[in-house]
Amino acid sequence: MLGVLLGAGCTGGGDPPTATGDAGKGQALVEIKGCVGCHSVDGSKGTGPTFAGLLGSTVEFEDGPNAIADRDYIIQSIRKPEARIVKGYGGNMNAYDLSNTEIDQIIAYLETLK
Repeated sequence: MLGVLLGAGCTGGGDPPTATGDAGKGQALVEIKGCVGCHSVDGSKGTGPTFAGLLGSTVEFEDGPNAIADRDYIIQSIRKPEARIVKGYGGNMNAYDLSNTEIDQIIAYLETLK
């Protein structure tokens, strides 16, 4: 699912971050890395699943059992997006080599999108 979280797309140019601290840095990262080219932050359908309400939600996969979108899931989806494909979204996301700090910042941002 987040296997589509940081999908290829535009390379930035979004609105200035509205979140603060680590969440603001995470918001800037998802814009700079082009994630918002495929993933909405308002619940609308996109090429990839929305980020709105993602963290802590139950995710349904193409290949079997559901899982909770927790920290481990987010990390796996960023680093190995092909490992679990969210039902209905294909597997078209590139892997990203982000630092642990950058991933923490993205997770902090996702926490603001309840």
